[in-house]
Amino acid sequence: MKVTWTTPESFMIINEKGDDFARIKVFVDINHTDRDGVSTTLVAFGNNEPDTIQAEIVRSKNGSITAGKVWLNGIEIADRSEPTVIIK
Repeated sequence: MKVTWTTPESFMIINEKGDDFARIKVFVDINHTDRDGVSTTLVAFGNNEPDTIQAEIVRSKNGSITAGKVWLNGIEIADRSEPTVIIK
């Protein structure tokens, strides 16, 4: 299994005015998948154990690329092609 760690290019911190929290948008690596087409990304917050995000990469015949199923630490959290929100 190829595992990708988040890098400065693979996430975005979003802190909207008036919010007392921030959102982190993680972009999974669509170019490194296992045989089943699943990309694995590790995200570490401080000294805590890293979280594992796995995303099924779906490539259509017309060239578009979307995420199918998404898992957080082995638990399926989404099965759609819309952005997935994880609250920690």
